Amino acid sequence: MSLKIRIDDSAPPYEQVRAQISEQARSGALPVGYRLPTVRGLAESLGLAVNTVAKAYRALETDGVIETRGRNGTFVAAAGSAAVRVVACGHPPPVLLHGEEAREVAVAPGPPLGIGLLDADRPKEVTVPLGPGDRLFLASDGVWEARDAAGTFYPLPERLAALAGTPSAELPGAVWADLLRRRYVVRDDATVLVLAPEPPAG
Repeated sequence: MSLKIRIDDSAPPYEQVRAQISEQARSGALPVGYRLPTVRGLAESLGLAVNTVAKAYRALETDGVIETRGRNGTFVAAAGSAAVRVVACGHPPPVLLHGEEAREVAVAPGPPLGIGLLDADRPKEVTVPLGPGDRLFLASDGVWEARDAAGTFYPLPERLAALAGTPSAELPGAVWADLLRRRYVVRDDATVLVLAPEPPAG
């Protein structure tokens, strides 16, 4: 396994580790069953803090890319039913719904499409494996930046975790109703989309 950490990269080191292992697992460069280095061993070889690598491993395990088998170590897991490549160009990142958990997909933001900034870095993409039942929830600024009377932003990932049992087709409406019921005010464009992999053909 070969990983390179760039200190001038806009993505944080843990996300660089996560993205590179995820991509190598997706491409087959890291085969299913490949045993990964220990957290401490990889941290030492990359010159990173142990907590940084541990955070990357936790995210990869949540994504279904790797699995920990007790004292036997950490291994590349069997591929899920799908994977999606994410690029953020002027909009907030998607939220991954995995069971009853919801977390933002860590992706470095790029400039909005159509803005030709000569000195701007190219958008960084990340590959997100999607296991059975996993979904991606995408929302524009109007949802993320809705505020209540105290000026607090709508806690989208937290509320999505609470609404995790809602069917995909009903989830946008459920989030919108939840936002209004809690008296958050929307002052920007509000677009919501739920993406879910199709189950394999039987």
